[in-house]
Amino acid sequence: MRLSQLSGIGSETEKKLAEKGIVDVSQLMIYSPAKISEMLKITNDDTHKLFKKARDALVKQSVIGKMFQTGSELAEEEKNREQITTGSKALDKLFGGGVEVGETTEVYGEYGCGKSQFCHMMIVRMQLPKEQGGLATEKNPDPKGIWIDTENTFIPARITSISTSLGLDPKRVLKNIIVAKALNSVDQQLILEEISTLLVDDKTIRLIVIDSAMGLFRGDYTGRDTLSERQKFLGRFLDLASKIASFYGLTMIWTNQVMISPGIFYGDPVQAIGGTIMAHKSTHRVYFKKSGVKRIGKMVDSPRYAQTEVIFGLNESGLVDPEIIDEEIKIKKSDKAKEAKKSKKLTEDVDNIEE
Repeated sequence: MRLSQLSGIGSETEKKLAEKGIVDVSQLMIYSPAKISEMLKITNDDTHKLFKKARDALVKQSVIGKMFQTGSELAEEEKNREQITTGSKALDKLFGGGVEVGETTEVYGEYGCGKSQFCHMMIVRMQLPKEQGGLATEKNPDPKGIWIDTENTFIPARITSISTSLGLDPKRVLKNIIVAKALNSVDQQLILEEISTLLVDDKTIRLIVIDSAMGLFRGDYTGRDTLSERQKFLGRFLDLASKIASFYGLTMIWTNQVMISPGIFYGDPVQAIGGTIMAHKSTHRVYFKKSGVKRIGKMVDSPRYAQTEVIFGLNESGLVDPEIIDEEIKIKKSDKAKEAKKSKKLTEDVDNIEE
């Protein structure tokens, strides 16, 4: 619903919002009232009146649900919720069947634990038909994903190898992925705001990856004296991201960096950065860590799932169950033994010829 259709909104207000990229009533609702007040230079009371008009209009058009719903009504909606399977039985168990659509999932861990590999896997598997655990339907056969790249982690070659292993056309898969490289934390915010504009008309976008959400904020704001400013702008970014996921029914996955806490002498000293702002904006918080050639995934916090741990592995086809890694190790050992045996026989044959 365009802003021009909203009863009582003036042309000047519409123009000011359009200059900021806000052209739709749905889009207006994902911004904070404080942000809109700042944009329009109006009082909080006037902003509240604007939001009430917007909400009433969206309810009338059945874009959003009514203000009050019974538990039974919500239970019916819950039956229709969507998930994207990970391709690993272990990880699907961790996520209760698959990564949730319409909610935010944070994956944090040390370098090399599989965070970016997980993102590559999900942005490909999202394009599978719905009956195979993806989001492709007859109405939307080519669901698109957006990757906000803050650390140069998007690797087309990985998309190609994962797509091939799933029987998908790599060229088609890559065409359905939009990559936006953020240069700094302000650029990262502007990209997300531009995405909110894209979503007004493009309903084929079903997944957004932010890899990583915290990296640029961490680099742009250094020192304790900038911590308050960093958290304020980080909160603004994450708030918009989580509202986009919920309002537009998208899968939102972001990765996060870690720090080693020197005060922890027992247990795992690895902690996610970003403080409580990051923790509160993540619907599901997952921790990946290395365990030899395998990986451990732990559901740290979720309103839906228990705090469980699973073991998984990484290979050319993406994230896989540990049994596959065990089989690959077994094959490698067997091949190595055969090669050693072949080399030994060759040496013995040479020795016999020399004699």
